[in-house]
Amino acid sequence: MSAVEVKDILTKSFVKIDINDTVSKMIGKLKKAKKYYGLAFDKGKYLGFVGKRFLLTNRINPSVMKVKNILKKRSKSKTPFFVPVLKPETSLQEACRLIASADVRALPVMDKSKKIIGVLDAIDIAKAIKDEYKGIPCVELASMKLVKVKYDERMDRVFNLMNRKNIDHIPVVDEKNRIIGLIAMGDIMEEYHVWEKFVAQKIPKSVTHGSGKQTCYEHGEKISILSVPVENILIKNVCTINPDKDIKTALQKMIKSDKSSVILVEDKEPVGILTLRDVFLDYSKAKLK
Repeated sequence: MSAVEVKDILTKSFVKIDINDTVSKMIGKLKKAKKYYGLAFDKGKYLGFVGKRFLLTNRINPSVMKVKNILKKRSKSKTPFFVPVLKPETSLQEACRLIASADVRALPVMDKSKKIIGVLDAIDIAKAIKDEYKGIPCVELASMKLVKVKYDERMDRVFNLMNRKNIDHIPVVDEKNRIIGLIAMGDIMEEYHVWEKFVAQKIPKSVTHGSGKQTCYEHGEKISILSVPVENILIKNVCTINPDKDIKTALQKMIKSDKSSVILVEDKEPVGILTLRDVFLDYSKAKLK
């Protein structure tokens, strides 16, 4: 394990968000860049980190609410969404501790002149440390107390469960406990534009459940995303791995799919979850060679 510094692996390109942009415009920029986060500026001055995850906990009208109002609202919150700023010479080990503590996908990097020179992305960290985890089984760091839901569970209960457990991803299983998909909050919010009224207009007209039953809706009907079963909107492209595989292989899967977690699956049943945060916390505590 070498003493890598942030400046060695930072990414110079990032999504710039003007504080006067509406949230809708911000989401459009993030979607176009295929990013979960952006950095907010006012006339070139860095003001804060903004991401999809923070929007999940705020009831807003995205076409009206501006980014500057989100930052102001966040600063007044009893539990502000604080994201630390890194220095170019910050060690990778310390950066892992900070990004894991903030539980975000990236951290901004600022030089001595207070200029943002790039971001340290979680995927770039994974690329830098993956070889350190060759031969170490996923079960060494994974959480084996997996939270999962059945395909016919209503989304309102899933939302409440995710907020209560403070998790962003939940595997979805069928009646035989086999994994059939994943509920990922950031992707759901973007795809269905679920905001204050939680109205989804892209819900399938008819869906056949594992039990053979069908849920049908009138043509053109607006359905609250909270009232539908999770199988209507789950993500089918799930990043999975056998529990006996090593963490390096798991990191490679997350890097390739640009995901922050991988589900441990045994005989088609989800048994655990390994996240980038789990690995970063471990790396931050390891002794440098």
